[in-house]
Amino acid sequence: MKTSKRRTVALVLSLTLALLTALAVGGTIGGRSALAARPQGTALGTAFTYQGRLTDTSGNPIAGPCDLRFTLYESATGADQVGAPQTKSGVTLNNGYFTVDLDFGSTPFTGDARWLEITIDSCSGGANNVTLSPRIALSPTPYAMSLRPGAAINGDVMGGAVLEAENTYIPGSFASYGIQGTGYTAGVYGQSSSSSGYGIYSDGNAHVEGNLTWQAKTSYISIPAAAFTPNTGSFGYANNGFTLGTAGVYGTFYAPVQLPHGATVTGMDFYWYDSSFTQAITCTLRVDAMGQVGPVDAVMAQLVSTHSSGWGRTGSIDYATVDNEHYIYYLKWEIDGSSVLGRGVVIEYTFTEPY
Repeated sequence: MKTSKRRTVALVLSLTLALLTALAVGGTIGGRSALAARPQGTALGTAFTYQGRLTDTSGNPIAGPCDLRFTLYESATGADQVGAPQTKSGVTLNNGYFTVDLDFGSTPFTGDARWLEITIDSCSGGANNVTLSPRIALSPTPYAMSLRPGAAINGDVMGGAVLEAENTYIPGSFASYGIQGTGYTAGVYGQSSSSSGYGIYSDGNAHVEGNLTWQAKTSYISIPAAAFTPNTGSFGYANNGFTLGTAGVYGTFYAPVQLPHGATVTGMDFYWYDSSFTQAITCTLRVDAMGQVGPVDAVMAQLVSTHSSGWGRTGSIDYATVDNEHYIYYLKWEIDGSSVLGRGVVIEYTFTEPY
């Protein structure tokens, strides 16, 4: 049967696209079970099987063997070839039907649409140098099969992700670990596209074998006047809970401070009442090593009341990292008259882990 080089050839697909292991569910390849061809537990690789039928314009099957060329494209018509073509020489045709194994590797399949173009380079039954039209849109079977039960998702993406999904949720039921990841920076990474959402959400108990940390958060601890006690009972003073003052004499008062271990103190605010231009309250945040090697009754931060403002703030902090294993922390008020009253102290700190 003679044909011209421009002769139109119809391609009738008996199976658009399938993996060998997909046929193992119930199909056969060349009369043999696909399951036997790929034993259970054998890695799939990146090859897949393509089947089709070549006929002439009258529907008559073309005789083989044929040399066929398969090329991937990013679109149905554009000159946007992806990767190198696959050439199959001496392909046997049985009543026009053919079966070939194609392996473009994993690089072309990034999740974007792909079209397959078939060219007959030569054929003993004619139809030489003919490119079939239209291109065939590849179905997503290779991607679905890569997520078969028990599959391991592997990859090496610089500055990217091996597996990335954007959906309402990804359902799954597992006997042990639902998601397990290993990485140089993070094994599992989650990010919410909403400010009110969660990068990772657990509807139940959560357990961490190592340290649980997060980006530094700012928090505060307030110490009211009611927490202060005098260092001696030899002078008169009045403490009504929200203010503390002396009966016209100098007096020293102390209050304990409980800060989270590992936190970093970043600021101190002191609130007072001061109706005098000469009297004042000196407020200091202090640290002591309890007789061990380290600071002894040392000042971490200090503020002195003034007549005008009623409060002050400092961000100058020494010994800023809290170490409850080795040190104790406390506040000291030195009040030098009855015209000044202490109200309270707010200590600002940041923390990066639970306490």
